[in-house]
Amino acid sequence: MRIIKKHFFSIVLMVVVLTSTVTYINGLAQKESYATIEIEPGDTLWNISKKYAELHNFSTQKFVEWVERENNIDEDQIFIGQSLLIPVNQTELQVLHENILAAK
Repeated sequence: MRIIKKHFFSIVLMVVVLTSTVTYINGLAQKESYATIEIEPGDTLWNISKKYAELHNFSTQKFVEWVERENNIDEDQIFIGQSLLIPVNQTELQVLHENILAAK
């Protein structure tokens, strides 16, 4: 019992560090599966958000905020040909595009 009391702080610190590390790694793995899109003429962050936000269960506003933060965008400034990481799974995006093509 003395050992536990003596090392209690160290044990708690190790648990916190381990939990934080696992959470961080999980977040990185999830980002790696996110899709990248290329900005085309007429695209805006709001239009992109309206098109894809539901695939990540985000509101339009939250989607735009996420894209701005993760792509280091200031004041909604995007440019034709720019690549953006969006919080949509790459596979889901591919299926969405295939469904759109099939509907044509």
